[in-house]
Amino acid sequence: MDKIFSKVKIILIVVIIIVLIGVAIILFSKDETPSTDVKSEENSQTKQVLENLNEIKSEGDLEIKQEIISDELIKSQLIVQARSFVERYGTYSLDNGFNNLKYLRPMVSQKLNKEFEDKINQGFSSDLNRFNQITEVTGIEIKSFENEKAIILVNAQEKKDTNLESTFKQRTVEIIFIKENNFWRVDEINYQN
Repeated sequence: MDKIFSKVKIILIVVIIIVLIGVAIILFSKDETPSTDVKSEENSQTKQVLENLNEIKSEGDLEIKQEIISDELIKSQLIVQARSFVERYGTYSLDNGFNNLKYLRPMVSQKLNKEFEDKINQGFSSDLNRFNQITEVTGIEIKSFENEKAIILVNAQEKKDTNLESTFKQRTVEIIFIKENNFWRVDEINYQN
């Protein structure tokens, strides 16, 4: 009986050790998620900022340092703003009306705000029973950046559901920012493709 009891104890100990090893492997293994184009682009932009900052250290001119750092921060903010803008602008449904445009009005220039107002007042076509679109950003790049104007290209994937079908479309959106009343605002949205 003691032999059976000792074999059971050994088996239980082995099972417990295996379970503990399994739990340890799960806890200590790294979460490897596939990287996307957006993450790699943002990482390369971060590396570029760091390289620029390292170059600044050797230049020694304080005004140039502050200008470069300021420009890099503005570019980073514009990238985040462009991503948020395109996803919100391109995601809407018949049920929600034009809430996407109403939400974005503080982010746009006076000119674009007027266009939004006209679109909201025009409304959706009355022949639609069901309609929605979801937009996801898949990549971003700064095309140009000046003191008062920036152009950012945003790659976006759109999924559109209507009464009859669902479609996917990959498009590039050119977002033009201008500086208006000391704030960067979206002034134009140009779809390419």
